[in-house]
Amino acid sequence: MEVHAHSHTPRKNWTHYLWEFLMLFLAVFCGFLAENQREHLVEHQREKQYIKNLLQDLKQDTSALSQNIKSRERRRISADSLIEELSFPINNEIQNSIYFNANRLNSLAVFNYSNSTIQQLKNSGLMRLIRKLDIVNNINSYDLLVTRHKVREEVELDLNLEFSKAICSVLDAVTVKTLSDSLVNTAFNTGRVIRPVYRSLITKDPDKINLVKGQTALLYNRNLSNYNQMVQIRKEAVNIIGLIKKEYHLE
Repeated sequence: MEVHAHSHTPRKNWTHYLWEFLMLFLAVFCGFLAENQREHLVEHQREKQYIKNLLQDLKQDTSALSQNIKSRERRRISADSLIEELSFPINNEIQNSIYFNANRLNSLAVFNYSNSTIQQLKNSGLMRLIRKLDIVNNINSYDLLVTRHKVREEVELDLNLEFSKAICSVLDAVTVKTLSDSLVNTAFNTGRVIRPVYRSLITKDPDKINLVKGQTALLYNRNLSNYNQMVQIRKEAVNIIGLIKKEYHLE
């Protein structure tokens, strides 16, 4: 009977296994680096898009703030004039001006905050995408400043409601509606308003007149305070716009 010798493959050297391990490690490591680089690229693209959206929101804010500031300046003038007019003996000419100024003071335009991008970044935890710490800090400060201002506006709206109730006891409702329609249908923002012929006050009761004056004074103070606040908000918005353009090389 023949006896067959078993063939043996030569045992691999330990350096072979080392090279296999190194090749496998390099393959996994390079794959990790490629995936990590891809994620960074995607995040940078998302960051750039959010920054562009934020820049657009801030531009809308500065435009809205400028219009609101102009409106508040007109309201300040009307409030000042109304207090003075109600302090004098009321004749026909003063009555016309009282109606005009009371109605313009009663027309409060609130600031529409373009905060969709900021809220999306905050609510989804994506604020981390913004790598520039100074921009993040400025955005958070700006958002807090506007949020506080919106609370102040709510207080002003309540004061405006009390003022409306007060003037309803002194001014003729039909005339007020006529004037309101005139303000809506003409270029009010440019000041080119045609004043209609007004009726007389429905009362000259000193107590009711004094109530209107008191409510006017409260609105004057609140309007002036919010006016100054809005000037500061616009300044902050312009500052962030400049910072974003500089850091991200945008126009």
